[in-house]
Amino acid sequence: MVSLSPKNYICYLPDAKYKQKVSAKGVQQGNRNTDVLNPLGFETVVREKITLQGTNTGFRIDKQTQSIITYTQHKTALNYYYDKRKVLEDGVSTIPLDIRVS
Repeated sequence: MVSLSPKNYICYLPDAKYKQKVSAKGVQQGNRNTDVLNPLGFETVVREKITLQGTNTGFRIDKQTQSIITYTQHKTALNYYYDKRKVLEDGVSTIPLDIRVS
């Protein structure tokens, strides 16, 4: 399992079936982002401390013209930065932030 944050993770077993459970908040799954949402993508983000982009595609109805409009969004799919805890130098372990309220 590789987890970048509570809603961005991948679980997989390196066996013959190679089943995967992927969650990436805000990024469409399926065939659109398979180049990013895979074990290698998650592991690359942790090792190299980089951000990977994904693509969302869809359609909506324009209320004024009553026509269907397709759209494509490029979004951050996997991000190394985690603002809830401090990530230690090993890139895996975390500790609470040192925030003091006075």
